[in-house]
Amino acid sequence: MIVWGNEPFLHAEIQRELEKIKMTEWNINLDESKVRAYRLPEIFEVPPDDSETMTGAWSRQRKEIIRAFKVSEYGDVPDALPVNVEKSESSDVALGGLAHRRQFRLSIPLAGEDRMAINLLLYLPAQTACSRLFLGLNFSGNQTICDDPAIPITEEWIPNISEPWSPDHYAIESSRGVQSNRWPVEQILSQGWGIATAYYGDICPDDASLYAERLSRWPAAADLAHKPGAISLWAWGMSRIMDALEQIPEVDAKRVFLTGHSRLGKTALWGGALDERFSGAFSNDSGCGGASLFQRNFGESIMSMADQFPHWFTPAFYTFANENPRLPVDQHMLLALMAPRPLLVGSAREDLWADPKGEFLATRAASDLYRKLGCPATFPNEMPECNQRVGDRIGYHISPGKHDITPIEWGVLLDFVKNNRHILNDDHSD
Repeated sequence: MIVWGNEPFLHAEIQRELEKIKMTEWNINLDESKVRAYRLPEIFEVPPDDSETMTGAWSRQRKEIIRAFKVSEYGDVPDALPVNVEKSESSDVALGGLAHRRQFRLSIPLAGEDRMAINLLLYLPAQTACSRLFLGLNFSGNQTICDDPAIPITEEWIPNISEPWSPDHYAIESSRGVQSNRWPVEQILSQGWGIATAYYGDICPDDASLYAERLSRWPAAADLAHKPGAISLWAWGMSRIMDALEQIPEVDAKRVFLTGHSRLGKTALWGGALDERFSGAFSNDSGCGGASLFQRNFGESIMSMADQFPHWFTPAFYTFANENPRLPVDQHMLLALMAPRPLLVGSAREDLWADPKGEFLATRAASDLYRKLGCPATFPNEMPECNQRVGDRIGYHISPGKHDITPIEWGVLLDFVKNNRHILNDDHSD
């Protein structure tokens, strides 16, 4: 059992509820004909008179939606803590002169003398004085995104993914560049965008027991009314990275666009909802607890999450495992929290576990809110064919392959942000 300090992470009444569920029987539905009838919660009602502007009414309503997600799904988010930014390495001729490489060590105080260290890697286009950035966490250390010998190998624990480059939960020299296909650095830089990334395990290990130990070091964490899951902590970490980016003169902090794949796609959506400093977000194959709808009861389920990843969400979330309709929110509401900022949702045709159709339907439902706010939001009723992006300010794309993010998805994202140039550039020109 996971513990929170000296007490169980799951309160006794929640634990008793979960004991009624046979966790080995996840009841995963991958048959579209078995999707039940459902009705999605309303996101936003247009003000009935002129006493309140649309923007003001949405600002008030989004606070209520965020609170609902904290209570029922992700948990509270710790308060911001001061971030000390120290440059640890720099080069103006990285990647054969294509990029400026900057590496920073972010130090954040925890309990007592304890501190959190986040190692931040930046690649900035060499031809740009002040760079717009894609910010995304990575799964196995900064050294995995690019075969660059100047990037230190992470010393943090990493999930055991049965790879020869990560024996005993720790990365070795052969881990360099092993996930470069998910981070096409040169492709991104060539389009005038920089990259900012950090290992998500620097913020919180992706392991139930280690998560609880890290959380016990957080100041006043036990006083939070709704205990944060790891997704809330990773989102908190992205905001602290944003605090650091605002201190780096070479970065245009008004144009920092969040990205994430899978569980980190969930994190990008929640992080973008919480922190309106981010100029937009791209969530790829985020599925259950990300962009797909719970009410469809298709693909990965709350029940399977409770069994495999009990540390990702707040404890109360798992009491809905057999009764999705009782959830007071659904994920179209999470997507809507990005409005009016640009949002792109990506799916993969073969990734039924993440419910591509549910991701499309959630995006379509969220597009109604964008329209109410006066944003361009042309959106079809039917799913597009593979490799056809649809939407304007809020977009959707489905790839033909499996659960992954590749240069194809990055190309779609680069085209999407180009089409939203007037929003993302602010007063700057390309």
